[in-house]
Amino acid sequence: PPIPSPPPGTSTVPAVASTILFPNLDLASFVDQEFSDFFRKDFSAAMASAAGEAVSEVFISRVAQGSLSISSVVLFPSLREPGQLNFSILIANDPESIFFNTSLAEYFPVLTIG
Repeated sequence: PPIPSPPPGTSTVPAVASTILFPNLDLASFVDQEFSDFFRKDFSAAMASAAGEAVSEVFISRVAQGSLSISSVVLFPSLREPGQLNFSILIANDPESIFFNTSLAEYFPVLTIG
């Protein structure tokens, strides 16, 4: 799948793009707006916390079926190079740890594409 692009006007801000899979979650669940809003809020909060950035720096660019995949971009406006690198490593090696203490843990396992 294509790597999501950050919002327009943010090209100079370091970012980490990822696609996270939730194989035990179905896209049909997102028809329920309350569920969709709750999931997106928890996903963004967990990603922001793991990245050490504000929730406002997390952008969900795509929610798709095929084991539910969430494509997102986390911006690092603080230009914290170690934080950006550490977050990339965490996503690649242990994505479940990002969501371990959240309501999204009930949808484990969590996998990373790419």
